[in-house]
Amino acid sequence: MRLTNIMIVTLAFMFVGCETDDSKHDISLNDINVFALCEGNFGAGNASLWRFDLEGVEADGPIYEKITGDQLGDVGQSLTLVDDNLFIINNNSNTIEVLNLADEITYTGTIDLPWAGPREMVALDGIGYVTNWYAGGIIAIDLTTLAIIDTLICEGMTENIVVDGNDLYVSVTMNSDWTSANKVLRISTTTKQVTQEFEVVTGPGQLKISGDHIYIASTYYDANWTTYVGLSTINLNTGTVIMKEYGATFSYTSDLVVIDNTVHYITTSGAVPVNADLSTNESQQIATLKGVYSAGAFDEYLYFGVTTDYIAPDTVYVYDMDGTLIGSTPVGAIPGSYATYIQN
Repeated sequence: MRLTNIMIVTLAFMFVGCETDDSKHDISLNDINVFALCEGNFGAGNASLWRFDLEGVEADGPIYEKITGDQLGDVGQSLTLVDDNLFIINNNSNTIEVLNLADEITYTGTIDLPWAGPREMVALDGIGYVTNWYAGGIIAIDLTTLAIIDTLICEGMTENIVVDGNDLYVSVTMNSDWTSANKVLRISTTTKQVTQEFEVVTGPGQLKISGDHIYIASTYYDANWTTYVGLSTINLNTGTVIMKEYGATFSYTSDLVVIDNTVHYITTSGAVPVNADLSTNESQQIATLKGVYSAGAFDEYLYFGVTTDYIAPDTVYVYDMDGTLIGSTPVGAIPGSYATYIQN
């Protein structure tokens, strides 16, 4: 759920648990499988998972419903692929649904995170680290047993997360009182402590590592809900932060992608490369669409999730890196996250 679609609720983190069940139906895989997670509409429980090939042909879905006979959840937040397992985070349902992709697509289990508001996950050494808005820290999950094993304490509403060596880098998009935050935290998985804080453009969200830098896309709002965006970088060697405010604009989404070691900022019409000074090169934009909400990249293809009314069906468009439209496929409401699985 992006910040532009939040309904503010009062929640308290209570406990966590895990439940598992045998799969009911199996679905075969292609050699290369692109998964798109659609958020669905807040409170409607209509998040959905779709699968198609690299060129966006022959979409299959909703996958989870076909396997289990149940709805996936309320607000599909993000996908994380770890080996043969696909972890699907549902923000408003407070669950992580786990699918196994080893031979066929099968249901493995559900990790319950009541009142946590989970957002994103990264894996390191068999442990999944999950950001969230209400648990008071990063939730650590044993990815073999699907059990909650720890909480790495930190303040604020944590959003995106990446790993560099044994350190986690976590964006804090808001403070616990819902005021805007401007921090990226460095957390050691060895000591389980915050070891460094970086001040970046207010409202940090998605993080991308490219070379020896972390790029951070930020979105924040004023008292009148005017949208402001900006970019920041952290030099992983020196800790130096560079920031660029883009001002009040509706032209940018919350997503970044890395193409040939160059970070691209996703606009509402395509992907534009980011220059060394954090400006964007509009003349080299890939794609010319309307209503781009999200994007993902794999190999020589870019995937754009497009919605104009936030109602299903929406569409994923596939472009090559030269900006040629390759294909498109209808999916559920509000496509927001992507993962690619290569069989064997």
